Amino acid sequence: MVRLALRRDRVRLPIWVLAVAALVLRFHHAAATVVVPTPEALAEATQLIRASFMRALAGPVFGGGAVTSQSYFLAAYWVEFLLAAALMNMLLVTRHTRAEEQTGRAELIRSAVVGRHAQLTAALIVALIGDAVLAVLTAVAAVGIGFPTGSALLFGASLAAAGLVFAAVAAVTAQITEHPRGANGIAAVVLAAAWTLRGAGAMQSQEGGPLFWLSPIGWSQQTRVLADERWWPLGLSALLAGLLVAGAYTLAGRRDLGAALVAPRPGRASAPGWLRSPFALALRLQRAAIGWWGASRRPSGRS
Repeated sequence: MVRLALRRDRVRLPIWVLAVAALVLRFHHAAATVVVPTPEALAEATQLIRASFMRALAGPVFGGGAVTSQSYFLAAYWVEFLLAAALMNMLLVTRHTRAEEQTGRAELIRSAVVGRHAQLTAALIVALIGDAVLAVLTAVAAVGIGFPTGSALLFGASLAAAGLVFAAVAAVTAQITEHPRGANGIAAVVLAAAWTLRGAGAMQSQEGGPLFWLSPIGWSQQTRVLADERWWPLGLSALLAGLLVAGAYTLAGRRDLGAALVAPRPGRASAPGWLRSPFALALRLQRAAIGWWGASRRPSGRS
């Protein structure tokens, strides 16, 4: 089943991983040549990021030493890479669990000699493989922009750790609702809450206050790459991921194949007149996704 999932994602997963790694080079180049091309611009931009309102969106800036283009890259863009890793894992796990049940392929597979939790296990193994490759490639890219090898490996591991946490989150939400869109939506709410806590914690202190430690995104950033580096915050991510995976297996054992813990609500018997067109139907079906993506857009404060 792992081989099947890898074959089905033979295009999608490499694109995700390669795109994230390539953006490390692209964002650093943009920072070094466009945003902060001179030492004066770098100092000015760093002071802006140190401001509390900008720390909520990017940052924080760890360490009190001189800021380089590499440390500015981390302060300005690190959180975007963590969000990308989380999204990759959420979509991957949901696609190979809940979406398989909705299409009926899971029932066909389960009719053979396959364990009850084989599909969920295979999805999590594929997520682990994808995160391991992501960690290596982003570390290589980080070395390419001037990171020391140890710092680059810690940066890659921070992305993988955040990805694994949200792979586990998606494993849980896939048990709650019987539609993949709903599972992704609930996981996205958790991701938004983690991002919000991280931002609120960043406003409390220059290097992250108490609320910062309530977010798995904050744990990855608390590795303090290029400052007083430390690996142990990634243990918190591993612990949370393990607890969530255990919860997902428990919930999976409490429901039937194709069913969900939360029963779907019955729809209305008839549709209003304004809904009787293809455009209105498409808008109705995508209203939640449009709303969430629209609400998630924010000004970056950077060129």
